This record gives sequence, C-alpha cells and structure tokens, in this order.
Amino acid sequence: MAAPIYVSKTGLDSAGCGTVSSSPCLTIKQGVNEAAPSDVVEVGPGTYDGPDNRDITISKNVTVQATDGKGTVTLDAGTAASHFKVPSASAIVTVWL
Repeated sequence: MAAPIYVSKTGLDSAGCGTVSSSPCLTIKQGVNEAAPSDVVEVGPGTYDGPDNRDITISKNVTVQATDGKGTVTLDAGTAASHFKVPSASAIVTVWL
C-alpha cells in the first residue's frame, strides 16, 4: 500500500525523515530517496531550489504532489537542465505540483 512521505520547507533531511507529517524531509530529493516504490511524496507549499531540489534521479514508481494543491509549489532548477531524471523505462513517475 502506498504511504505518504512528507517534504516541507521547515523539514530536516535525515534517514527516516518524512514518514510522519510532524517530521518532514527538507528537500524533494531526500523525500524521493526515502520513498518506497508506489509511495506518494507530499510536498508542502513554497519554492524549492538548490542542488537537492533539481536533477533528481527517480528510478522507482512514485508520485510527487503538492499537499495543498496545484500551484502551491514552485521548483527552481536554476541553470540545471531538469527537475527530474527518470533513467528507467519501467519507472512510472507522476508529478502534480
């Protein structure tokens, strides 16, 4: 069963972060890393920039979505080529931000 992994601008990146909403991860990359296949990475409102919020490699089936709905999350990739990289043709990645 899919479980939520929480990401917030007030979070902290550490092993096991994001499994409860009161202890979210700080970066989208860490949230994706903590997620198991089929989990949902719930991203809190705000602008996410910096190296751990761009060029994120996703090699498993995950959904990345805004907790407060469309338009509440901004991804700033700076000069990076992409926000997400999906190297595996078998990975299904859904992004709703």
